[in-house]
Amino acid sequence: CSAPITKMEPQGGPRGGTQDESAKHALDRIGEEVYKEKVQSDAETYKDDLKGSLSLAKVSGVETASTADPCNLKSEYNKLIGSSGKRHPCTNLKGNPNEERFSDTLGGQCTNKKIEGNKNNCGACAPYRRLHLCHHNLETIDTTSTKHDLLAEVCMAAKYEGQSIKTYYTIHQQKYPDSQLCTVLARSFADIGDIVRGKDLFYGNTHESARREQLEQKLKGIFAKIHSEVTNGNKDAKDRYQDTENFYQLREDWWALNRETVWKAITCNAGGGNRYFRQTCGDSGSPYMARDKCRCDGANADQVPTYFDYVPQYLRWFEEWGEEFCRLRKRKLQNAIEHCRGNDGTDKYCSGNGYNCKETIRAQEKLVEGEDCHKCSVACKPFVEWLDNQKLEFEKQEKKYAEEIKKADGRNGTTIKNANGKTINNWYVKEFYEKLKSGYKDVDAFLGLLNKEGICQSQPTVGNQKADAANFTKDETKETFCRTKYCKPCPLCGVTREKGNWTDKKDSECAKVEQKKTYPPENTTTIPKLPTDKGKTDVLKKYKKFCENSENNKEIKEWQCHYEKTDRSNICVLQHDEKDKAEEDVMSYYSFFYNSIIEMLNDSIDWRERLNSCINKAESKTCTNGCHGKCKCYRRWLEEKEKEWKGIKEHFGKQEDMQPNIDRDMTLNITLNTNFLDDIKDAYPYKQQLQKIEELLKDKMDKEINTARKETIIDEFLQEEQKKAGECLQTHTKDKCDKPKPEGGARADLGTEENIQTPAEDFEEEEDDDDSGDELQEDAEEVVEETVEDTEGTGDTTEDNNVEKVCQIVGNALTNNDNLNAACTLKYGGNNSRLGWKCIPSGDNNTRGNDATTGKSDATAGSSGATTGGSICIPPRR
Repeated sequence: CSAPITKMEPQGGPRGGTQDESAKHALDRIGEEVYKEKVQSDAETYKDDLKGSLSLAKVSGVETASTADPCNLKSEYNKLIGSSGKRHPCTNLKGNPNEERFSDTLGGQCTNKKIEGNKNNCGACAPYRRLHLCHHNLETIDTTSTKHDLLAEVCMAAKYEGQSIKTYYTIHQQKYPDSQLCTVLARSFADIGDIVRGKDLFYGNTHESARREQLEQKLKGIFAKIHSEVTNGNKDAKDRYQDTENFYQLREDWWALNRETVWKAITCNAGGGNRYFRQTCGDSGSPYMARDKCRCDGANADQVPTYFDYVPQYLRWFEEWGEEFCRLRKRKLQNAIEHCRGNDGTDKYCSGNGYNCKETIRAQEKLVEGEDCHKCSVACKPFVEWLDNQKLEFEKQEKKYAEEIKKADGRNGTTIKNANGKTINNWYVKEFYEKLKSGYKDVDAFLGLLNKEGICQSQPTVGNQKADAANFTKDETKETFCRTKYCKPCPLCGVTREKGNWTDKKDSECAKVEQKKTYPPENTTTIPKLPTDKGKTDVLKKYKKFCENSENNKEIKEWQCHYEKTDRSNICVLQHDEKDKAEEDVMSYYSFFYNSIIEMLNDSIDWRERLNSCINKAESKTCTNGCHGKCKCYRRWLEEKEKEWKGIKEHFGKQEDMQPNIDRDMTLNITLNTNFLDDIKDAYPYKQQLQKIEELLKDKMDKEINTARKETIIDEFLQEEQKKAGECLQTHTKDKCDKPKPEGGARADLGTEENIQTPAEDFEEEEDDDDSGDELQEDAEEVVEETVEDTEGTGDTTEDNNVEKVCQIVGNALTNNDNLNAACTLKYGGNNSRLGWKCIPSGDNNTRGNDATTGKSDATAGSSGATTGGSICIPPRR
């Protein structure tokens, strides 16, 4: 990271040609070739059998859609969603249909357990946009759906996905004007296509994985029905669609023939003037760019301008990761330059640990604060931590390229089965990698294309300061992922100004102090600090070791802060063990002060989100499995933060540069009440997180100076959090709650949410780390309870529509085994395997009832089950 700042020349194209402007141009071009040379002609033969029509789609079982335009189906979509809103495509595990789609604080998912095919140090990374993809209505789609009904459901997912992207993209674009809406929509379009075809790699945490598996089973059921219709009396179709387990070829053809309608749905809210980045409309002789609403027009209005859906997901995600990295790196680095060098790039010179390098001479232990240099630290600390994580994500994806390119030989066939028995659709992957390999056979050639992304070539600039553009190619990544010179400590012998620019003095220009400076104990404060596991963003993973070692405090590190009256130096030094040969970590007291508070508040926000369900259940006095340990760790974390804050306050009072007659506590209060938020608003790079911090403190801030105030806003905040932790532990007294007792001698009403105790496994989403410890970015998805809810049907999910009379169910069961499974499920709720009935088919029928309707608590079902229809149902008491 010590190389001089130089301008990077644009990279050339692949060996043998320069037709591709960037990685996304190359991927989209090859995807187009695969589609036009292979996919389109293969599927066209079965157009009459597989192409859906929205005007023929049934809504609520009987009503027919009024239009073939996916943008004009508002009333139909509302009926499909239902009055409860549970089938809203964007409703995630938290029940939130309005999740933010872009983040300047959180990254994607690279963990082995959440991405199909990932290994310890090699794999794909799902972008943050993908984590909250709107597709959840497909998880509860009716398996009796036709090709028309399926198209309506997929278009509904796409329409709301496009609406969600557009809403949050508008905010995102204000900060990152170089991002393109049509490109973002094309990426989500391709992800939806992967889900429909069985190609999607992202399975998420335990809960998400279960829902994704449910979705896959639903799609298999629908395509099984379509398969029987298409192949009935059609020998050619039977020969083509021989896969009767996963129906991958059939699913490929259905998507190919219906993708243009889905594209119209996802671009409903795109707005005028938005263009796709390549000229793909029209024929190859005179192609033109989609110029309005991301759509082709005129005679080519039905043409889809993107071909990302024929690019393997790993490559799409890698390209998206590279573009987003360059965008965020540029913004974060410019923020660091601005607060470490000033608005014109030279009017000040601060270090990443909060010192004024104009006066600091480290060799002589002369460490000087001033010029708001703590803001440089506030800007640099999260930036450097972010870069460290991004480097690990890059290396993981880079290593996978060599493995992926081997798919050009076609040895994997059209289906891949992993060690866990999951299958992935591999159709047309061979054709894509053959073409990619001809121009970009090794990873360095592909990384050269990543460098050519427009945002990656743009140099971060503030005033006359220009930093290096990003460079992903071999031997160049060290500079890209380093902390840069702007966030480094001051030069050993200080700096000098020549012709308006700062120049580091040579190390030989100053004599190094042989004996370390000593500080009087009365001006020294020892502050215990709880460190986090580097590379972890999920709060339960950050403090995993601390939570597991409850009997000792070996995780605690000590810092000593010293104030020296003679030269007004004010430093904090990390105390290393005697065996530790590492150089001491040093930062200014005010950098320590600001960064400690920011870290405390950020962690607290994460704790609140992670324990939201536990805290809510504590308010209703409902014990929930898995909450006790988390609340206990939270309380221990708070105890350590109180000790840390006590030390910070104590040292604040030891600073002798304040006037003798000034009340130290009042000064601290004023600093926190007026300066703190203003300073971090100015320098802290994560603006979304700042809004959460403001919300956390707003009811504790005084509008005017309050000299009578005794406790600081941080003291009040910690007291409030301790109260919540205490209430949490009063209700959740152990990790495995007692089972509810039957009421009045009969079975308790177990169908209501209040009486359901969530199984312990529902609170184990944090899972053990992968062997390599590379769980890089964890989404802060709140702990989600498994509740009894409707999982079947496409209409209004009210009790009247879902609960059938017992006699009718038993009668239908004599001829319809699916209804018997549904009756068994209605007993207590099929979603909860611990409380629900088990329906076990007998004879040759070994298929579980995947499509059973979850019943409400007062559903009256038979009490013991029956063998009629080929199944037996076992009650939970058995």
